[in-house]
Amino acid sequence: MKAGLHNHLGPGVRICWLSPLPRLGGSSLNANGRFRPASMVEVRSFVRNRSATSVSKSKAKEETRQRLLPEEVLIASASKFPLSKKETAALLGADAVSKENAFEKYFDNGSALAQSSFVATKLKDIGVTDALQRDRLVAQFAGKVIRDELPYMRLPVAVEAWLGKKNMERFLLPALYEFVLQEAKDLVAICDTNNIRTLMKISDLRLPTDWYPQARQLKRNIILHVGPTNSGKTFSALECLRKAPTGIYAGPLRLLAHEVYERLNTDGSACNLLTGEERRIIDGVEKWSCTVELTPLDKEFDVAVVDEIQMIGDEQRGWAWTQALLGIRAKEIHLCGEATVLPLVARICELTGDTMTVNKYERLTKLSIEKRGFSGSFSNIKPGDCVVTFSRKNIFALRKKIESFGNVKCAVIYGGLPPEVRSEQAKLFNAAASGYDCLVASDAIGMGLNLNIRRVIFESLQKFDSKGISPLSIGQIKQIAGLGGRFRTQHNEGSVCTLHNIDMMRLRQALDVDSPFPLPSAGLCPTFEQIERFAQETPPGTTFSALLDKFEELARLDSNYFWCNLGQQKKAADVIEAFELSLADRYALVAAPSHPDDEYITNAFIHFAKAVSEGNEVNIADLVKLPTEPVAKSETLRHLESVHKVIVLYIWLSFRFPNTFPFIESASQMKQECETLITRSLDLLHNDKVIARLERRSYHKLKPLAMRAVDPATVLASKSRAGVTYSGLDVPEPARPQEELLALEGKEQRRKDRKQAFMAHNQDMKRQAGELREQKNKLRAVTRQRKEWDRRDEEIMQGVSKGGRGGNAEREDVFMKDGKSVAQRSSYGIETRADYSPKGSE
Repeated sequence: MKAGLHNHLGPGVRICWLSPLPRLGGSSLNANGRFRPASMVEVRSFVRNRSATSVSKSKAKEETRQRLLPEEVLIASASKFPLSKKETAALLGADAVSKENAFEKYFDNGSALAQSSFVATKLKDIGVTDALQRDRLVAQFAGKVIRDELPYMRLPVAVEAWLGKKNMERFLLPALYEFVLQEAKDLVAICDTNNIRTLMKISDLRLPTDWYPQARQLKRNIILHVGPTNSGKTFSALECLRKAPTGIYAGPLRLLAHEVYERLNTDGSACNLLTGEERRIIDGVEKWSCTVELTPLDKEFDVAVVDEIQMIGDEQRGWAWTQALLGIRAKEIHLCGEATVLPLVARICELTGDTMTVNKYERLTKLSIEKRGFSGSFSNIKPGDCVVTFSRKNIFALRKKIESFGNVKCAVIYGGLPPEVRSEQAKLFNAAASGYDCLVASDAIGMGLNLNIRRVIFESLQKFDSKGISPLSIGQIKQIAGLGGRFRTQHNEGSVCTLHNIDMMRLRQALDVDSPFPLPSAGLCPTFEQIERFAQETPPGTTFSALLDKFEELARLDSNYFWCNLGQQKKAADVIEAFELSLADRYALVAAPSHPDDEYITNAFIHFAKAVSEGNEVNIADLVKLPTEPVAKSETLRHLESVHKVIVLYIWLSFRFPNTFPFIESASQMKQECETLITRSLDLLHNDKVIARLERRSYHKLKPLAMRAVDPATVLASKSRAGVTYSGLDVPEPARPQEELLALEGKEQRRKDRKQAFMAHNQDMKRQAGELREQKNKLRAVTRQRKEWDRRDEEIMQGVSKGGRGGNAEREDVFMKDGKSVAQRSSYGIETRADYSPKGSE
């Protein structure tokens, strides 16, 4: 029965035979009060019903999973969201009444606020110490918010903040302060209410559009260029900048600012460069290329280009894009980025009075999704592939694993590398004759680099950030996947897949989404003038980090904005708190790229801050010593990267404190030497014992360089740049002799012949192994059959010795259980088997 039931159920189904199947309809006890075994009819019915239920549940779960993407499900843990994910996703598209009803259910007459230790501590600071009075005040405040009776906290604003994943305790605290100051003056009599009101007025950030009155006097036209990666949106905006008499480009990376600076100067349009580590300014030049944090707001331009506008929602740097959008004084402002910013920019333009025009772009090349992933193996890796992972440790581990196959060599790009080294690695990957076939990179390739990528392979669709491991957003997946098959490269089409097949469904879902979840708000930070006024109203001796905390605590923001995360600035402020510095110097030092999580950089930062405090000069050569030879270990390379960051920090400070950091030329030279060491160290980290040093490119698939069409303007531009390349695409490869190309083609053909012979040998070995396996299986089947005959004959002989009905009759009963025919049963009789005698026969 066991064998028959197992055959019926199929593999992978576990059956417990120790007790009868319960709950099969009716009692599982027989008339004598004992458990009765379940019949086969009951078993089949039970399995059939359970399978149908399992399939329906699995199908429903799959449909829900496909429908509810991470962008469409609010992160509820931060605000104790009482609804399920499905209800939350449905709520996003609901009307205002439904949203307000859901918010009222969440608010629950202020019980969430009343139970908050954060709110209790803050109310205690202003004199509300009694718990009962505190609960009563919070309940009254909650009721007025729900009934929309507070002019300084309207219900729609609170609902939008709640749906925008804001921390509701911090968001509602300023309004709660205002309510307590008005409704419970007797409870807060011991506090300086005038001081609290003054601080709340200074930290009121609800109208950041009023911070830039000169920009409000202009009639600005906001032109959005939105589209996927590799759609030509930035190129169109830069063309408008090139034709304008005055203009500015503001980008997210120094690399991009430098490339635009070189491109404009090469085209005959003089341009200045302004970044944190480099300034090239010529009097009379009216075009600028800069990083977005350093956008000059005191100058008026004809055209401004702000790149990667979707970073306005970045938790740490979003304030810079908000400042540029609100404060740039230009007649035309071109915003380039993703379509997720459209509703947010439209709302901000309504507040500023600017007109808005939207230009939508489509991808210039085809991007396809592979049918399946790599199944966890890199045996299918090919030239032009890019493996994307999200940790430095994984990058080197994956490169070693890929190169262990012996026929590829990988370049690496990650955020810890200096921008110049990243550009050099991109150039090596792009050049066909460099020997670098593949690329292993982090999401740092998403901006600032043009790469000849044929296929993008995601090692994972999750990354580790400050909050832990979180899934990639739809925008991040689309941006990285769109790097495959870039326009005007040797790959006319691109493809994308994942390392593990289980991630393919999530990848398809993300790429199929036409309109990802829009950005709810823009980042905002206080200006130095606001911090200075706020500090004048705080008690003497307040630390700078406590000053930022207090400002953030009292700050009131509109639903279109959020408070940027200043955690890194607060750490830097605590590090240098012991030094005597003016507020302006402390503000400048806190904004420096100090990397407070790196101990080596932090020690150098302390040394620099002490020198600023004491007014001493600092020579970078006395603090930093570079090795004479490249390093050969990953951890030593990490230290070399930290050394480079210290040199960059010195150069950054030299523009703010020129008297303290005067040796900028020696620092720039040392920076170049460090970048050379890092590049050489990356080459040493390859596993030479495993990798066969072959010519990696399939030259027969590429046209000889002499036959390629080369733009003369590109050649002249590359010569004028003296070999400096940032995109890795605009410098043509040196021409090779035809004999060398033919020799390389012959070597490649011989390698292919060896590979085909090896594959044929493998197929032959597999065939022989299959034949041997089939013979073993037949032998096992014969052995099992003979053992079965031995067992049955032993049962028959035991029945004959006990005086049963006779041997033949017993044999018929035994073999009837197998469902054999009469002829088959007679052929198994003891008398007719001359070649076999059963065990135990006499």
